[in-house]
Amino acid sequence: MAQNLRAKAPETDTLIIHDQNREVVRKFKEEVGIAAAGAGVEGKAKGIEVAESPREVAEKSNVIITVLPEPSHVTSVFGNILQPRLPPISSEPFSAETDRLFIDCSTIDPTTSTEIANAVHSSSAGRFVDAPMSGGVVGARAGTLTFMLGCPTHNGNGNGKLAARVSPIL
Repeated sequence: MAQNLRAKAPETDTLIIHDQNREVVRKFKEEVGIAAAGAGVEGKAKGIEVAESPREVAEKSNVIITVLPEPSHVTSVFGNILQPRLPPISSEPFSAETDRLFIDCSTIDPTTSTEIANAVHSSSAGRFVDAPMSGGVVGARAGTLTFMLGCPTHNGNGNGKLAARVSPIL
């Protein structure tokens, strides 16, 4: 999935990745042609950076996509990201067009997704979109995943702009 995101993103964007499984990161670096010793200059030249934690990804990103196997993992990662409070990415007022955007593609229960959405919004860290996916590893490699998008379409200050912002990313 990360390779397809990088391939389809504008060249000026940087893909910042993190995975707890170091072997997965090593294989990804190998597949995209980044030296195994580290992302360094070579990785940045390819528009890819490896972060040491989910928090580092969020601090450096406008859009954060999470894909995790279980609700407990999602809760743990967002706990790491949201505490302490993230610095704002913009001095602009809370806006569906400019806020940090969290897209969770984990296939988890609606209760956990709602709790995470509430935590993101109440911390003013950004906007949260629930976007579970279908297609598995085969779909991820082929770039043919199907996403089910769950976000407010009209919430007083979003007016459907959040869904419009997320759709081209996915």
